[in-house]
Amino acid sequence: MINKNSIKKIIKNILCTIIILVVLFFTFDMYVSISSNKKIYKDLNSLPNKDYGVLLGTSKYTKNGKINVFYKNRIDAAKDILINDKISRIIASGDNRNFRYNEPMKMQQDLVKSGISEDRVIIDPDGFRTLYSMLNIAKKYNIKEAIIVSQRFHLQRAIFIGKFLGLELIGYEAKNVSGMANIKIQVRERGARLKMIFDIVYFTVKVDK
Repeated sequence: MINKNSIKKIIKNILCTIIILVVLFFTFDMYVSISSNKKIYKDLNSLPNKDYGVLLGTSKYTKNGKINVFYKNRIDAAKDILINDKISRIIASGDNRNFRYNEPMKMQQDLVKSGISEDRVIIDPDGFRTLYSMLNIAKKYNIKEAIIVSQRFHLQRAIFIGKFLGLELIGYEAKNVSGMANIKIQVRERGARLKMIFDIVYFTVKVDK
C-alpha cells in the first residue's frame, strides 16, 4: 500500500517535471521569436527584392460575419510589395477545405480587385497549415528564397520552419490587431508553436529513417 510520503514524492516529481517542461517550452518559444526577428521587415524601403512572395492565409470573415482584420492587413501588405515591385509574383497559400471555404482564391480575388494583375498571383490550395505552406514552397514550387507576408508572430514561426526545411526566408510584417483579438491569437500561437515542436521531431525521425 502506498503511504502518504510516497504519494507526496510522486506529486512533487510530477510538478517538477511540469515546471521544467513549461520553462523549456517558453525558452523555445522565445528562441523562435528572437532568431526570426532579424529577418522580419516593417519598413518597405529596407525590404530586399525577391522573385517570389508567399501570402499566408486566414479566414476573410470572423465567426460573426465581419471582415477579419488580420486578413485585411495581410492583403494590404501583399499589395504593397507587389505594387512596389519588391516581388514579381506572390503565392496565395491557404486552406481550401471545400468550395465554400477557399482562402487562397479569396486572397487572389481581393488582390486582383485592388489592382494586381491576376497572373501575378499563384493559388496554392494545399496550405492547410503553415508547415504545409512552407513544404509546398520547397517541394511543389521548388523555391528556395521568398518574402513571407503575415503578422509578426506568424512570420516568426514560418521563418523558423523554413529554416528547418533549408529555405532562405524573410518576412514583411502586416499590421497587427490590438485588443482581445490579439490576445486570443497569441494564445492560439503558443499552441501552434507547441505543435511545431512535434512536427520537427516527426520530420527529424522520418529523415533519419
